[in-house]
Parts: sequence; C-alpha cells; structure tokens
Amino acid sequence: MKNKILIWGFVIILILLAMPAITLAGRVLPRFANPVKSTASRGVVGIYLKPSLRSDHRALNIYISGLSRVRTVSYMLIYKSAGVDKGAGGSIDPSNGDAVNRELLFGTESSGVYHYDEVITDMKLEVTTEFQTGKKTLKKFKIRI
Repeated sequence: MKNKILIWGFVIILILLAMPAITLAGRVLPRFANPVKSTASRGVVGIYLKPSLRSDHRALNIYISGLSRVRTVSYMLIYKSAGVDKGAGGSIDPSNGDAVNRELLFGTESSGVYHYDEVITDMKLEVTTEFQTGKKTLKKFKIRI
C-alpha cells in the first residue's frame, strides 16, 4: 500500500513540475523572441568582445567579431610593472574581415628575443568603438592575473 502511495505521489509531482513547461510550450518570452546575434560580451553593444589571458599569463588575447557594423575600433592595455606604467595599444581595420584576434604581450620583443614583465598589477583594457551609425562606446575591463 505504501508503495502505491509513493508511486502516485511521485507521478503527481512529475505532472505538476511538467505543467509550466506544457502551458508555456510554443511561447517565447519577449526578450528571447528576436535574439540579436551579435550581442556583446561584457556590455559592448553591437560587437562581440572577449579578452582572455594566454595560458602562460604573459599576454592578453583579444577576440573581436561583428566588425561589419563599425567604422573604427581601438584598444589600449595599461598595467604596472615594478611601479612603472606600461602598456600596448592599437586599432583594428574593419575592412579586413568581420572578426580578428590580437595578442598583447606583457613585455618587449626585439629581434625575436622576448623580455617579459614579471610582476604585473592594475591591468586595464579599454576598447573604444565607433559604429557606422555614429554612436561611440567605451568599455573598460579590469584584468586579473
């Protein structure tokens, strides 16, 4: 008798849990009705931007896509090493394709010889985007090493 009650209780719970899915089947919440393919990572509207540390933590990789909607993209990486401000920057030409990767080294390179900064603090990445509509955005990232 206890087994029958447990089984029926389990079946009723499953039915109750499935009811919201059944009643909402075919309906899409308004914010998901028209997904924007190029929604931004970390708040930059209109492009996809993903900064990530290289596996050895001696460089920052930046992946940007959705460049067909922009006029210009510029970036500036700023950090401190041994109490001295250092950094790297550049810009991206959107006519070269819709997506690009950039690798920003934490240090210097000369004739194929790399000298990496050892102690890095206060790292920030700033990305400025000017869209074809004339709108400009500035997104700041704080990078933790």
